[in-house]
Amino acid sequence: MWSDSEASLDHGLAGAEPRVVQAGSPGRRVLRPGQPDETAPIAIRLDNVSKCYRIYAHRRDRLKQALFGRWRKYYREVWALSDVNLQLPRGRIIGVLGPNGAGKSTLLQVIAGTLTPTTGRVRVHGRVAALLELGSGFHPEFTGRENVFLYGTILGLTPRQIAQRFDTIAAFADIGQYLDCPLKTYSSGMAMRLAFSVASHLDPDILLVDEALAVGDLRFQQRCLAYLRRMPAEGKTVLFVSHDLDASKRLCDELLVLDRGRLLRSGLPAAVVNWYFGFMTAPSSAEPPPPLPRGELFPTERHGDGQGRVIRVDLLTEDGRAVRVARIDGVYRLRMTVAFHVAVAAPVLGFYLRDRLGTDLIGVNTHEESAPLPPVGAGEKLVVDFLLPLRLRTGQYSISPGLAYDPRELCYLDWWDNALVFEIADDQPGRTVYGLTHPEVRVEIAAQEPLAAA
Repeated sequence: MWSDSEASLDHGLAGAEPRVVQAGSPGRRVLRPGQPDETAPIAIRLDNVSKCYRIYAHRRDRLKQALFGRWRKYYREVWALSDVNLQLPRGRIIGVLGPNGAGKSTLLQVIAGTLTPTTGRVRVHGRVAALLELGSGFHPEFTGRENVFLYGTILGLTPRQIAQRFDTIAAFADIGQYLDCPLKTYSSGMAMRLAFSVASHLDPDILLVDEALAVGDLRFQQRCLAYLRRMPAEGKTVLFVSHDLDASKRLCDELLVLDRGRLLRSGLPAAVVNWYFGFMTAPSSAEPPPPLPRGELFPTERHGDGQGRVIRVDLLTEDGRAVRVARIDGVYRLRMTVAFHVAVAAPVLGFYLRDRLGTDLIGVNTHEESAPLPPVGAGEKLVVDFLLPLRLRTGQYSISPGLAYDPRELCYLDWWDNALVFEIADDQPGRTVYGLTHPEVRVEIAAQEPLAAA
């Protein structure tokens, strides 16, 4: 079937034995991101999967390779994936992070079956729907209505099944009169609305999404996210590629990090995002950050070049007492002590305040607040206070400070994730606070009048 490949693909339908093509080389180890339940059924398994592209400098080199390839290679190899081993359970939303060119899209295409791996074996249990490239499966000259039938047929639905689901597909896409206009007149967001709607109504067991939601408007994004959140409860799996770190933390159960085709890290979203931020902001020559700690609600990560350090973080009351339990609606002083080992002309100090899920609730720094720090010399120390109203619901929170050279570059002296963990308590027992924040809201009765007679 694949004369120049050692790979196998195995895409089975739900409830059926998967189709197997013997692989050339078995996987050597299995990574279990986020330490999933060992008894959970497996949706996707990759054993020692690699994908290599042949890059030719000139067109004539292809002919030379065909004629003289036994004695010499006329191409260079680019490995988009290299020795990837994964075992992903059903009923999870799994995110994939990585810089451009890391191999994220290639990974999804290999799982979807649109690319054949060079080596290794892919086993996929269940019906797969993939949103990989904008416009893939659509014809620009066809109307939206015609493309629903075209794309649905490509995804494996019969014309009768598409006709039965057409009204709900059209309602979910919500593009109105444009449904009967040629696709070439659509914006990118409208085309993605239609593609996502068709794919979601395929009722897939596994949904692969590659940055597809980035082009939709806010209302459609919320609709899609609500759909994705429902899938794990139905025992379905989502593999989601995004550069939006905050969305990845809020949406995903687990995260993977790819770089240059290799799987670097896997684990719980908040911890992986903290590690990934340090990895992306480190100098290219620096060693990757150390492995992630497991099982901690607020894992501590630290990165930067070490030429300056945040040596102390305290949450202080008005009378200067350091506390770890704060009062809801209270105003506190966040005090940071920083030391410098080199002279810095325009240092910037800031922090993120995060909840227990790693959601960034507050993010400020001295530059954005128009409160520049003075130039400092080597061996000097600064004590900086931030006046911080804590109008948040009860629960656990953390402070992650960062110290940078200047506001123009992401070059850090020190970044300390979850340096301070504290709790917010309510003085009014039994009160329910809805939402994430508890702003100071005044309630006034503007008028009280009898209803006018009909």
